[in-house]
Amino acid sequence: MFLLLVADLFKTRIAAEKTGITQEIQHSLEGVIASVTDVGIALGTLMAAARSSGLGIVPIGAVRREPQALIDLFGLPEDTFPIAGVCIGYVDRPAIQKSRLPIKSFRHEEHYHAEDLRPAIDAYDLTWLNTGRLLLEPMAHPGPRTLRVHTAECTSRM
Repeated sequence: MFLLLVADLFKTRIAAEKTGITQEIQHSLEGVIASVTDVGIALGTLMAAARSSGLGIVPIGAVRREPQALIDLFGLPEDTFPIAGVCIGYVDRPAIQKSRLPIKSFRHEEHYHAEDLRPAIDAYDLTWLNTGRLLLEPMAHPGPRTLRVHTAECTSRM
């Protein structure tokens, strides 16, 4: 089964309109962050529920690569945006756990320890290199203009 998790400010807009209020939160960073946080909470809950029922899960973050295709496919209204997908089913073969960054790269005590990041990322890259799964070519990253345009397109949907 595939579930699409959607940041949804459409339904709150309908509720606001019902009381004669014009919703504005979809135009703010607060609205985007709040709705994406809600999706993250829902995803975590889905994952825990599936695993506790003996099911396997695969979160799919790549749904954000082609959001318009999913918007069209699922008939999503304005003020919504696909954030993540999740596949849930019975496990045929257990997957090998993907390596994770060392805890020092994201847990900081008392203050942010920027000096620990490079060695932690280097160690992580070495782990991936040893598995043969590390990309040796640089990944294409959107330039500042592309990122601004993409961000504007995303937030204009909300």
